[in-house]
This record gives sequence, C-alpha cells and structure tokens, in this order.
Amino acid sequence: MVDKACDEETVEKIRALAKRQRGVMRVDSLQTREFGNKIYVDLEIAADGHLSLNESHEIAEDVHDEIEKAFPQIKHIMIHVNPYINRKTVYALLGEVDNGDLEDVYQLLLGYLEIGFLVKQINNVFEKELNGRLRTIGITSSQCAVLDYLFHSNKEAVNQRDVERNLNLKNPTVTGILKRLDEKGYILCVPNEEDKRRKNIYLTEKAYDIQKRMETDRKKLDKRLTMGMTKKEVAAVTRALEKMLYNIADP
Repeated sequence: MVDKACDEETVEKIRALAKRQRGVMRVDSLQTREFGNKIYVDLEIAADGHLSLNESHEIAEDVHDEIEKAFPQIKHIMIHVNPYINRKTVYALLGEVDNGDLEDVYQLLLGYLEIGFLVKQINNVFEKELNGRLRTIGITSSQCAVLDYLFHSNKEAVNQRDVERNLNLKNPTVTGILKRLDEKGYILCVPNEEDKRRKNIYLTEKAYDIQKRMETDRKKLDKRLTMGMTKKEVAAVTRALEKMLYNIADP
C-alpha cells in the first residue's frame, strides 16, 4: 500500500473550509497524503501578525477541530500559522522612510520579516513539541499558559480580565480557553459576590495533579531551547524578548 495526494475536489473543500474560519486571512500551503482510507494533512495558514502566540494557536486549534469534524477520514492534521502582512503594515513602514528611499524601505521590511518570522518559527517548533508532550495529559500549550498563570498568581481572586491582561490575550480567545479548561475539569468559574457579571477562576484538584508534569515538560523544552548558551546570553535574550513584547503588547 502506497500513499498519494488526495483528489483535487477534497483538497479544495479542505482549503475553502480553512479559509472560512475565524482569524484565517489566507491559506499559504496545503499538502495532503492519502494512505488507505485515512488522510494526513499539512496546512499553513496566515493570521494577523500582531496577534499573540496564544491567540494564533487558538485560531489553529479552531481550524483543526472544524476540519476534523467535516472530514472524519482525516487521521492527523499539522497546522502552522504564519504572520500576515497587510497593506496597512507596509504603509506604516513606508511612513517611516524619508523621501521614499527604496533601500530604507527594503531594510525596514527585511528587519520586520526577519525578527517576526524568526520568533514565529521558534514558536511553531516549540508549540509542536509542547503540544505533543501535553497531549498525554489532555491540554494544549495555550491552556498550559493559562494554568501556569493561575498556579503562580498572587491574587486571592483571579477573573477573566486578569488572564487577558497578563497573557496579552483578547476576550474571545480567553473565553474559549477557559471554557475548554472548565469542561475538562481543571478550573471552576464562580460568580463574583460583589460583581455578578464577573466570575472568579479557581484551580481544581485535577489541575494540581498535573502541575508538576506540565511544568517539567515545559522546563525540558526551555533547556533544549537554550542549549549551548551561557547564563549571560540567556539573560540577554530574555531581556530583549521582554522588551519586544512590551513594544507590541496592548497598553
């Protein structure tokens, strides 16, 4: 038995479904393999380059779920999210150039692409590895980030707005993550006694049961990420990344 690409009609249906999903601005690449009665998909989509890493992952997760729901014969989907650069971004960069110097335009665009895509590429690999490790305990890297914040928060009562602000995530994204964590039994959302419109978020015993495993998996990846680097280099990279995050995060 040999594998082959899916028929063109199926490929176009998958492509069209992916393009219709929230946050997907373009389908950059779609490759399929058919082995017996099972299909394997490798998909690259483009989303707003100003979204946080967790928001991009939530878009990928939604696309993944919708495609699997529509195509039961799909055995596995690998989704990568690339930053989408629109005209507004290009015009903003052009606005920084004196007298329309094309070399300056080129350098600005090159710098934008190099840093953005490098960070994104690192994130793609990191998320793929972390999701693979976390799959055995039933959570994703986005859900891991929220649980990690809840584990280490010093606040007596944490609400959804706290999560949004501290992780630089938008309301719909956090709503989806919290809903999934609640359904899986890792958190409880309880109405705030003083403001019934808000809900306080509490970790369950089930969450604490996976904390050590979750943090161990993430630390192992951090160690791989900084392999061959001195403590000074790690500290310098950390400071630079924190500054970049500060520069682009919502005020």
